[in-house]
This record gives sequence, C-alpha cells and structure tokens, in this order.
Amino acid sequence: MPLPAESAAAFPDGRFPGLLNALYVYAMGHPRAFPGGESRGFRAVAGAVQELVGVRLDGAVVVNLAGFVQLVDAVGGLWIQVPERLYDASYPLEDGSGHIVVDIRPGCRHLDGRMALAYARSRHQDSDYGRMARQQAVLVALRRQLDPVSLLPRLPELLDIAGRNLWTTLDRDDVAGLAELAGRVDASAVKRVLFVPPAYPSHLDDRAIARIRAVVRGVFERGDWPAPEDVPSGPACPRSP
Repeated sequence: MPLPAESAAAFPDGRFPGLLNALYVYAMGHPRAFPGGESRGFRAVAGAVQELVGVRLDGAVVVNLAGFVQLVDAVGGLWIQVPERLYDASYPLEDGSGHIVVDIRPGCRHLDGRMALAYARSRHQDSDYGRMARQQAVLVALRRQLDPVSLLPRLPELLDIAGRNLWTTLDRDDVAGLAELAGRVDASAVKRVLFVPPAYPSHLDDRAIARIRAVVRGVFERGDWPAPEDVPSGPACPRSP
C-alpha cells in the first residue's frame, strides 16, 4: 500500500509491505514514523486508502467488535443471504473469553450480533479475499435492512452503544445530513469493484496503483462501472426481522 507523504519515510519505497488490515497495528507500534497520537492507526489507514484510490476521505467511523455485536442486536439482528456454508471449528469470541464452533448454512439467515460478526470476521475457512467479500455483504445487508427514520425511537439506546464503542472524525453537526442522505440511497442498487488477484497483484506496483486510481476516478467522475460485481443482497430475505 502506498503511504502518504507524512509517513512514507517509514519504508524505503514509501509503501507498507503488508496487507492493509495490518497497517493499523504497525502504525500504533511505531509512533515516531506515524503522526496522529492515539489516533495514528486510523490516520495511517485512511491516508493509505487516499493514496491508493486518489480520492480524499472526508471522514471515518470506527466501531469495535463488541460495539458491532451490540448495535446489530439493538436493531433486531441481521437478515442476510448466505451463498455458501461457513464453518469455523475455532472462532475466537469478540470479548476474548474463548472459542466457539460457528456453522452458518446457505440460504436466507437471520443472525444475531455475535453470529453476524462471526460471518464477517471468521478467517479459518477461506482466503483474506473471501473474508473481505463477506464483510462487504454484511455491510450491504445492514444498509438494505435499516431505515434511518425507523431507528429514531431507538436513538437513545443506539447513542449509548455508540458512545461506548464508536470513534469518528465526523462533526456532530454533519450527522443529521448524512442520515438524510443515507435514507435516499437505494440499497438494492449498491455495486462493488474488487481490486483483488488475479486482476490485480497482491503486492501492488506502480502500474496496478495507476489502474486502481483510473477505475476509481471513472466511477466518481463519470459513473463508469468496470464490470462490477453485485453484492449478494438476498432478495428472498425480508427487510427486517
């Protein structure tokens, strides 16, 4: 991953040599190379993403594992279309208290917070890229199911959970506008473009980075979608429990 100018000197070629999801931990362990104080891990990841895609990130929202579980439970669980069985004989619980067996069968499934997190997080069955696809499917399923307006009666509970488990760079004054915008998003029309092998190398070179930036620029500036892969949204699943 290419790093921004503020942290590029951490490596001779200005690029983090590992997967993006390892950059947070590395930055937190090397405060001299990565600015941002206690937020340097988030700042490093956001900066790397900006460098990779060539688009400025206006804000970030981060929720910890326990918070994700509580938030999904607070909205009544998650309906998701599971394309293939997920089996993990040793899934680590989000609170570090031990391991459990996770067995999620194909089809339309209603998952509580813990199982929704397990579906997104389990890494013992397939590749990192398979796990990324499941994470994206969970996010799209949540957006498909949730109506920002219908959540208003639950706002005190959600704010309490968020206050204990969520971190964001967004200004409080921006939240109402973002909620209004989210309400206008057609969740059934969400698309994704994957920058994964074999189309793109796992260790990016200058050519691959230029291709990624061109694709992202085309989507943002012209609405050009290069053979997008639709996220499985599960038309057979209800929109709410």
